[in-house]
Amino acid sequence: LFPVLRRARNQAKATVCQAKLRQWGLVFKLYTDDNDGRWFHSQTFNPITGRATGPSWLHATFHLWSEPAMALCPMSTIPRWPPDKFHAWGGVLLGHNAEGAAVRGAVSYGFNDSACWPDDVEPYWTLTRREYYWGQCDVRGAARIPVLYDCVLDSPFGSPYWGPPVVDAWEGYNDSGYFMVMDRHEGGINMLFMDWSVRKVGLKELWMLKWYPAFDTSGPWTRAGGVQPEDWPAWMRKFKDY
Repeated sequence: LFPVLRRARNQAKATVCQAKLRQWGLVFKLYTDDNDGRWFHSQTFNPITGRATGPSWLHATFHLWSEPAMALCPMSTIPRWPPDKFHAWGGVLLGHNAEGAAVRGAVSYGFNDSACWPDDVEPYWTLTRREYYWGQCDVRGAARIPVLYDCVLDSPFGSPYWGPPVVDAWEGYNDSGYFMVMDRHEGGINMLFMDWSVRKVGLKELWMLKWYPAFDTSGPWTRAGGVQPEDWPAWMRKFKDY
């Protein structure tokens, strides 16, 4: 009986998670509608220092949501360092309230930073070329472009050449850039796409999504690119192939 109850409870949490992502879809739609379809820049900057102050998907939209619980998947609400699939990243600067005071909280969703406009003040990593950023939401194939999803960190994106992590979730390190590859929802994660749809995505499907305009969806970690079942780490081999 206990496994049945646990599975039912987890399914209920997954449903709430998808509902939250739909709320985020409304937030992002309101933001982009007010900005001629344009996304914000990939980081929020302090105009005095010219330095990045934190993840822009939280800061730029804070006036449209401002409820810290919005940034948490129900499967991952308790902060811990290092975070993992069932523990959130705590102490994140979410935004500033009407009085200008900083509001901090925990985050267990990640935003596809390649949806944004490239930074004007300083490069985000080394990716500043337009082919790595969408810039606006009115683009072809929006139903395959990730926006927000279950994740260990707050603003990661994918690469066709990064392999999967050797362990499930992030135990203080990750030998892969895919910080969203974790078994949080029965073999997958929940994801909001750029057409504002929400669905569960299989873990191996993540290499077939269009993370940025130049992303190769037939890369080496897809069946079209030649990946074999034994190429996946042991913990992922039971999951559906794509």
